[in-house]
Amino acid sequence: MNVGVILLYDNSISPNNPKQTTTHFQESLSKILPQFYPLAGRYIKKDHSVDCNDSGAEFVEAQVVDDDVTLSDVILTSKREVKLLNDYFLPPKFHQVDESPTDPLLSIRITRFKCGGLVVSVSVSHRIFGASSVGTFLAIWSNANKNPGMVRSIKIRPSFDTPPEFFPGNYISRGNSIKMCWDPNIVVKRFSFHKEAITSLRSKLRLPENSRVRVVSAVIADAMIGVDRAKQSGKSRACLIAQAVNMRRRTFAPLPKHSCRNWLILSPTRCMIPNTVVGNNNNIQELVDILGDGLEKPSLIVLKYFLRRVGM
Repeated sequence: MNVGVILLYDNSISPNNPKQTTTHFQESLSKILPQFYPLAGRYIKKDHSVDCNDSGAEFVEAQVVDDDVTLSDVILTSKREVKLLNDYFLPPKFHQVDESPTDPLLSIRITRFKCGGLVVSVSVSHRIFGASSVGTFLAIWSNANKNPGMVRSIKIRPSFDTPPEFFPGNYISRGNSIKMCWDPNIVVKRFSFHKEAITSLRSKLRLPENSRVRVVSAVIADAMIGVDRAKQSGKSRACLIAQAVNMRRRTFAPLPKHSCRNWLILSPTRCMIPNTVVGNNNNIQELVDILGDGLEKPSLIVLKYFLRRVGM
């Protein structure tokens, strides 16, 4: 599967502005792609490797032909149907990438509306890039797009250097990979949390400096546990909460901030919430603590691995 990002711009960006033409997007992309040379290659499934053969990225331009369809219509509809954005703006093979040796690892689609609105979608193979790496790519491409004559002066630089101890060449499993399936019937919904509500909840916790992400994750986990409890006739069951942890600043020594790989570890933590009412502040506090503890485990895992590698 891919990591996908969809960026929407209203008609305040004039379609007549030469900096926003398709040619300009292509030129800025061609200037930065050598820095992200693996993205121009192809994935070799049987070897679990990337052939950096400069086959290139996929770049598609699309035009919405209906005069009555505006970007605002799409945004309003997507609030009810999140799946709409993925279906219309991401590449057709978004969930089946890498099945063919000719599949591009980087796909970009520019969609224009007659109202002047613009949608830029970027998808990258998740086999080699995570969300943080995609963020690095977007930051550099954005800078190159705004300052085409100053690409070499962009301060953000991707890094593909890997210390030999993280990880050795034989670290990648050669056995059967985990099979992932895509079910189009899965329902996707979006929930909005107002910053005032998050701030209020944080103020009631023992450590108000807990991140917004952690607090919101705790609220969602509490609701899901409550749903499961209702299905089990009011009885609580043990569950696992898994967090994707960015390891760039948690290794020994820390990796570069813009190290471009899947530098993450999925950290599962077991929890058991008592049979109390969903939304109880004590539940939220306990889940926040559990999530915080779960962030420390990956660092300990990597430390133990590192010590074994150096024979300590």
